[in-house]
Amino acid sequence: MSGLDRRRPLFGREMVVRVAAVWLAAIALSLAFAWSKLAALDLPGPDDALRLVQVRDLLAGQGWFDLTQYRIDAASGGIAMHWSRLVDAPIILIAALLAPLIGHDAAEVVALAAVPVLTLLAVMLLAGRIAWRMLGLKAVVATGIVVAVAAPLANQLRPGRIDHHGWQIALALVAINALIARDERKGGLVLGTALAAWMAISIEGLPLAAAFIGIAALRWLRDPQDAALMTHAMAALAAASALLFAFTRGFTDLAAHCDAIGPVHLSVFLLGAASLFGLARLEPRSVAVRLGGLAATAAAAFSLLAFSAPECATGGFAQVDPAVREGWLATIAEGLPMWQQEPTIILLTVVPAALGIWGMMHHASLTHSWLRRFWLEYAALTLAALGVAMLVSRAGSVTVAFAAPVLGWQLSRWVEVVRTSPVPRQRIAAIAGCTLILVPALPFTLGTLLTSSAVNASPGAAPDILETCEADWAAFAKQAGRGEEVLAPLDLGPQILLRSPAGVVATSHHRGDRGIKVLLEIFAASPQEARTMLAARGTKWVATCTGHHELYFYALEGGETLAGALRGGNAPAWLEPVIAPRSPADLALWRIRTE
Repeated sequence: MSGLDRRRPLFGREMVVRVAAVWLAAIALSLAFAWSKLAALDLPGPDDALRLVQVRDLLAGQGWFDLTQYRIDAASGGIAMHWSRLVDAPIILIAALLAPLIGHDAAEVVALAAVPVLTLLAVMLLAGRIAWRMLGLKAVVATGIVVAVAAPLANQLRPGRIDHHGWQIALALVAINALIARDERKGGLVLGTALAAWMAISIEGLPLAAAFIGIAALRWLRDPQDAALMTHAMAALAAASALLFAFTRGFTDLAAHCDAIGPVHLSVFLLGAASLFGLARLEPRSVAVRLGGLAATAAAAFSLLAFSAPECATGGFAQVDPAVREGWLATIAEGLPMWQQEPTIILLTVVPAALGIWGMMHHASLTHSWLRRFWLEYAALTLAALGVAMLVSRAGSVTVAFAAPVLGWQLSRWVEVVRTSPVPRQRIAAIAGCTLILVPALPFTLGTLLTSSAVNASPGAAPDILETCEADWAAFAKQAGRGEEVLAPLDLGPQILLRSPAGVVATSHHRGDRGIKVLLEIFAASPQEARTMLAARGTKWVATCTGHHELYFYALEGGETLAGALRGGNAPAWLEPVIAPRSPADLALWRIRTE
């Protein structure tokens, strides 16, 4: 079967043409809807806004290795972000190249559009390549469609989404493609490099990186001749991680951070690579010897990590202030377990993953030799990705990306049934299957729509809670000057930094937990206590929408609090209104009186 021939070129012409056709259609639609928002710098989320602030700071002369956001909690010297320059690089490159031709502002908007749509192309090509190599050319177009419409993927790959999640998805698919390589040495080098880049961008890739290395270990255990994937992957992981650390972090901060790859992790990777290379040189024929060697290497690596950074044993957020972890981090929906999400979010991730795993097991049952092994490995990795997503729901996008090629294959088969089957029941079942793949939450959504009017009319219905604010940012920037601090809800902070020269007390980023703690305390304090705390910091302004979701939750603390007063429209007398809102959706700005 030609679709299963690993001797094919890296990318086939027909495959690329089909992917390109789906990609062009997808970006034409998405850009048509998103362009006006991009031109107005209305970005998908606060992380995208702060990413653009970080890029602007670099282009304005801030050092490549200096990741400090000096306008966040300036009273404490700013916060040193953990974000990688790898994600900044393509934005900077496009903006810098185009600025002399079309001007800085237009170049920035083009970069906001170009980087996500190019990431989408990379994801479509990588998922399409898996479909092409393993399932045949017919599955390629449907795989591209799945990537374009699956909500967990589309949300991370839409125009303006310049944060790091899209690149994580792409690198995860590079790692899957590495397992198909006919030459396991080359496959190992690609695998290790992809995992290194993935973890350099976000240490949240560590659990799945361990799963990929585990697959390589199983291959070696099964066959003593299959050491190459494991040894080359670990060598590439160690070398690429060291190079990326030197290139993006430098050597000014060598402290152990739980939220980013650092010297401790580099030491662990180097230990693993050296130990496995030595074990492979021994060419052990016994499974017991290979298992013992692998187990000893893993134990030594974990011991080194536990000894060098015991504070990181509970994860990447272990160094966050406990009060901030409880009062803020525990409320971030995307970081919570899947079982704490809305049913729609659960269905959008779990249904595609379950269908994908079922399809992988189906192909494993029909094949043998290396093909059967691959499908079982693929199913195991998708299951591992689903397990990570169950603990941290934002990881669900990688899970759906893993499932996309198999979902595309199944979608193409069901479409064929709809087109050709003379049996109505078969066509209806196929249509239902296509709907389940493309819109897995549709049944629940329809049920919600049917009952929403009754729920909204009920006496105990929850009030409207705004996720964003409408603002006259030009007027705001004229008031809040450079070096002047603004107290504002965390998610509004990045927009204030992006739209004005002012600073903020805190933003929703865990490295700034000191400022977050202060912000939470101020909003929960009585108006008079809050004034004293703000005066001690030298804060000049307060800005918020009275309907903003954060202000609503801060006001739930009860008692007479600053948050409750602002939300109720009873701003204390020491706040002088400067920009008056017309509705709870409008941003209000108050100057803090000094007398």
